[in-house]
Amino acid sequence: MPPTAPARSRRPLLTGTLLALLVSWAAGPLAAAPPLELSFEPGALVVSGLTPGGEALLFSIAREPRGYFTRVARRNEVLLAGATGAARFELLSEAGEPAELPLKAVWVAVDWTTGGIAASATPGFPAEERGLPAGGLRRGSGNRVNRLVDRLESAELVLVRPGAPESRGIWGLSIMDGSVFDQDGSDDGALEAALDALIPLAGSPPPPEEVVAGDVVILVDPQTLTFYAVRLTA
Repeated sequence: MPPTAPARSRRPLLTGTLLALLVSWAAGPLAAAPPLELSFEPGALVVSGLTPGGEALLFSIAREPRGYFTRVARRNEVLLAGATGAARFELLSEAGEPAELPLKAVWVAVDWTTGGIAASATPGFPAEERGLPAGGLRRGSGNRVNRLVDRLESAELVLVRPGAPESRGIWGLSIMDGSVFDQDGSDDGALEAALDALIPLAGSPPPPEEVVAGDVVILVDPQTLTFYAVRLTA
């Protein structure tokens, strides 16, 4: 049974070539980042295991039927956890009425203080979760690790830097193969996103010059909803 939801508030996020050298990174939990838990209810979900009184990012990509076509819906929320370390998200329709969670959707929650992660598809939908691909992070400008790459035609990206309020941030980008944001400059079935192209969200500062250990990288293929959500370790 999910925990009783605490009093909470939520605010939406504002949505939106150099020769690269391969770099070796690991991805996984750090000692200071305990995992979170997602509990699903009709029309809502609860994130537990958060820093009491802290904030969490809730990120979702869904494929929703709209008559004769399917819409890709991106949702970004900042949730405030109560004293029990739990926060509740309730989905509302465009008219402001309670709505059911979309079946074809993936959900990722990140503790904005510790970097703890929980990721899941809506129950009943078999979305594939994978790891950070080999060569998924590369060196770009200034020899910094500031390129995210994958063999996809499109992707929804989010970079989260957890920590103290003065140093943390959230940045996102929707990217398509061959678009202006694709740094490899060609329509070749592969994406290369530069960190400096990411859009600051939730009042965050400009994107960082490179990724560092402790950053959380989230990528979702909006066509298949295959995804990964990893915390980088050195």
